[in-house]
Amino acid sequence: MPFRLPSSKAWAIVKSHTLLSSSNSSSKEKEEEEEEEEEEEEKEEKEEKEEKEEKEEEDEEDEEDEEDEEDEEEEEEEEEEEEEEEEEEE
Repeated sequence: MPFRLPSSKAWAIVKSHTLLSSSNSSSKEKEEEEEEEEEEEEKEEKEEKEEKEEKEEEDEEDEEDEEDEEDEEEEEEEEEEEEEEEEEEE
């Protein structure tokens, strides 16, 4: 598994703890930072949801493709059996 940077959610938590421990930040700045963190979290959750939906769609398509292939193989086998039976009758 390749190395991944921490998620923006993790960074937001680190930033919020840093801001809380800092007495130099004004309450307005803290509010702005909290809003930014919430926006980042919402954005990341939305992206994760979209990725999950895309993966589910791909899985469904793969299953349908496999079923189609199996159906085609069964049809081919049935046709071959019918041809063999016809040849035997002749």
